[in-house]
Amino acid sequence: MPVPFLYGKTAITVYIDGYTYMVPASAPNFADLKTAIRDNADEATFKKILNIRDYIASVTEGRAEIVDGSLYFDGSPLAGALAVRVATMFSEGFGFLPLLRFLNRVAANPRMDKNSSLYSESFQDELYLFLENGECPITEDGKFLAYKMIRSDYKDKYTGTMDNSVGALVSLESPEDVDPQRNNTCSSGLHFASLNYVLNGSYGAAHNGDRLVVLEVDPADVISIPYDYNNSKGRAWKYTVLREIEWDERIKSNFISNEAVDSWDDQPSDEDNEIEDDSPNLGDEDGVTGPGDLLPSTVRAIREANDGRNSKAAVARLYDVSPRTVGRIWDGETYTWVK
Repeated sequence: MPVPFLYGKTAITVYIDGYTYMVPASAPNFADLKTAIRDNADEATFKKILNIRDYIASVTEGRAEIVDGSLYFDGSPLAGALAVRVATMFSEGFGFLPLLRFLNRVAANPRMDKNSSLYSESFQDELYLFLENGECPITEDGKFLAYKMIRSDYKDKYTGTMDNSVGALVSLESPEDVDPQRNNTCSSGLHFASLNYVLNGSYGAAHNGDRLVVLEVDPADVISIPYDYNNSKGRAWKYTVLREIEWDERIKSNFISNEAVDSWDDQPSDEDNEIEDDSPNLGDEDGVTGPGDLLPSTVRAIREANDGRNSKAAVARLYDVSPRTVGRIWDGETYTWVK
């Protein structure tokens, strides 16, 4: 027997064993709960997902836990910028994986290595301060995006010799070539910054022909976050130039998926993407007609959701289709070949 549920605008409500569980879209188990509903999973699967403490410990291999209502990772509480980014990852269905990748990259930084001459007990906090104040998003791969102003010929503004063309990997010979001292506010290294610093600094401007580029920075390659300008700039020993943007253009803050990085365009709506075809492909056992069509199992699930408790909009959000398609399936106007 299917587990009863209601899919609202901001949460999923599930009914099991006489209890009501409401899971908001920002919850870490939201994406898996949505999948369980789609797959018509059994009660045991739902119970594992709904037990939030066990669920978090399971998906993070014990690295994350809830203590007194706060989320801890590797024994330390997540707060500020990281907490906001984690919530964004959850709400967009990416879960903990980008955070795990990010923290693993931080751990690989030579400034975290006690045997390195660059070791610093405060480095991790410095990096988090930049993320806190810079509004620079973490990527799905665990890196982060930042900004840089360059000359009109794509060379760096300081030496005029380093190529910062789109796609370039800009690198020094080693991490030791970067000044690790946070108190040295203007020193050696490859500079990156927040948008606010770039736009409000005094070292370049659009009317001078300067260009604005987006960088992809690996946390493992960051060496210092100078304390001035509210921790809004940094020094690394290498980075990749991803894209040139207009001066009034903005990249998404907090978290950005690989798809968004690759496309840099607003994604079309479900209705724009949707392809409907009532005739099955006779060469396909499932009768799937094309890449935009729904699987027969999905069509059946949408039909079953027409039980008087779910709105068309709620079902549409659950199965990533338009409310119009849900209505047509419910009214028997499309996918009539699915039995």
